[in-house]
Amino acid sequence: MWLHSKGIEVSGHGGNVELLERCFDRLLIDRRMIGMETQEHAIEIEQDRVVCHRRSVLVANVYIAAVLSIAPKQLRCSVASVREMDSSSCSDDPLAVFLTEGCEEVYPGAVAAVGRSSGIDRAVAVGQRDETDQMTRSTLFDVASLTKPVVTATVALGLMECGRVAFSDEVRRYVPTVGPSVGNVRLVELLTHSSGLQPYAFSEAWDSREDVFAGLDDGILASQPGTRHEYSCLNFVYAAEMLRRATDRSLGELAADFVFGPADMTESHLGPVDASNVAATYDHTYRDRVLSGEIHDPLGWVMDGESGNAGLFTTVDDLASFAQQYLSGDALLSPATVGRLQDDWLPELDDRHSLGWRLGDGTYPSPNWSLSGLGHTGYTGTSMWLDHERDRFAILLTNQVYDGKETGLIRFRERFYAMVAAGRFD
Repeated sequence: MWLHSKGIEVSGHGGNVELLERCFDRLLIDRRMIGMETQEHAIEIEQDRVVCHRRSVLVANVYIAAVLSIAPKQLRCSVASVREMDSSSCSDDPLAVFLTEGCEEVYPGAVAAVGRSSGIDRAVAVGQRDETDQMTRSTLFDVASLTKPVVTATVALGLMECGRVAFSDEVRRYVPTVGPSVGNVRLVELLTHSSGLQPYAFSEAWDSREDVFAGLDDGILASQPGTRHEYSCLNFVYAAEMLRRATDRSLGELAADFVFGPADMTESHLGPVDASNVAATYDHTYRDRVLSGEIHDPLGWVMDGESGNAGLFTTVDDLASFAQQYLSGDALLSPATVGRLQDDWLPELDDRHSLGWRLGDGTYPSPNWSLSGLGHTGYTGTSMWLDHERDRFAILLTNQVYDGKETGLIRFRERFYAMVAAGRFD
């Protein structure tokens, strides 16, 4: 039999062994990759897998263990893991089929959700979160730069609404030790990436928040504030420091009060976090190892989640709850503030940008998304977009960075958001 030919011994399971053999016969497995010939074949595999699970939990466990025993160490999907869906519908769900396609070469695993202000319409998990465990809807993701709009910008907007900060405030007001050039930068310029700060800075000698600010100097200002748009993580490092000093509270405490609590994001935290159910990433630059529960971004790592540019660990359901509040409620921000967020805050510059959010533009996130749409991406392979005009949100969370950044996620992501806007997953 097939299992015995692969050196896998199964005994003591009666008639279930034959059923298990049938499941394995549908998989094309060798020691180089675990893949599927076509989307239709992937659907058939998923149907058989659901049958196996229903017939015998024991057999399902043996099935998974056997696959993992011959799988390569590099994370790769063999079968869609549509755990949160009704098993009767997973075989013909277009979102499950599409995400499973991405498992073949774009990412090890993914979780996605599509919905409206009234709730989630569809949520799917596929692939693996690490070398041994599969993605689930409750898997925590290091969402990297999604931290910028979800946490830091939302906290800043909340503090603005209650009069604690003004967006015309300069950095020097709260950080008097900063150099004269950076000190002139205003909070609004930090949030719109028009400060003139260089894109990034990091030294392996830095080991704390104090080290970071001691290491940064006026030389990081590459152009005059307000004269051009250039995306920079340092904008949010300084913005977070301004918010901390304005309130004498940590960014984590502010996030709990202004974001996690009001949006009912019960599983969200600024890292590091417990590694029990986290999508693994890989630091290919500094640590050269798998990260599970540790912050991938170097600045977020040395600043223990307080950097403002990265550090948020969250789930697809928590982000969906956040999106629903942005689309319909006033628990996070007032309707007046959310309305202004949909405006271009850099009308005199070449690039359109809002306060902490990117705006729909050209093929970003896709040609059929509203120009007033708000969204962002994260370096680890995450993204989220909101469309107030059409009352729609979409979230795509992957751990693409585990395999490196040259896997085709940009094109795959554009296709995902185009299909969402076209109603293909409704």
